[in-house]
Amino acid sequence: MNAAARIATERQDACRRIYRRDGEQAWVTDLAWTESTGEPALDPTRGVVHLGLAGVEQTFSFHSGLGGDGHRPPATELLCAALAADLDGNLRWLAACAGLRIERLVVMAFGDIDMRGALGVGRDIPVGFQSMRMEIEITVDAPESDTHRLIAAAERRSIVLATLRAAVPVELVVAAEVPAACCA
Repeated sequence: MNAAARIATERQDACRRIYRRDGEQAWVTDLAWTESTGEPALDPTRGVVHLGLAGVEQTFSFHSGLGGDGHRPPATELLCAALAADLDGNLRWLAACAGLRIERLVVMAFGDIDMRGALGVGRDIPVGFQSMRMEIEITVDAPESDTHRLIAAAERRSIVLATLRAAVPVELVVAAEVPAACCA
């Protein structure tokens, strides 16, 4: 087992011990937010999303299929990126813990959208991805059966994939303010 695999195993073992003793500590809340004021709030084609408590910035554009400029990734591609990153991370983590050496890994996530739904063109066309799929190209120094077990384990542990498949309800809470000068 290499150093990275040993560290990965030790970290997960520590988490398992804590969570077995106190399941409440297993709950985490991930966070992303946008905030625009002044001139940037007037530009409907692009923005910045802040990730995590550290607020790491990721620029985004309104989708080019909806009239955006296409110079930055749209939110739909960020969702595909989250899916690809989650499965990639699980594959590499599990391979390291199993002592398997990945020589090459490519994880691609695709989402097919009929933009007419988002533009309100045709009431029978839903808004959102009509289908999603993933492709994995992997070379591992292990028998093919071990590679298939690795992929199946990573698929079972993918938080993003499980969330998309389960269609988790999303609550929308709105706090709207109307400036006093607006309606005077």
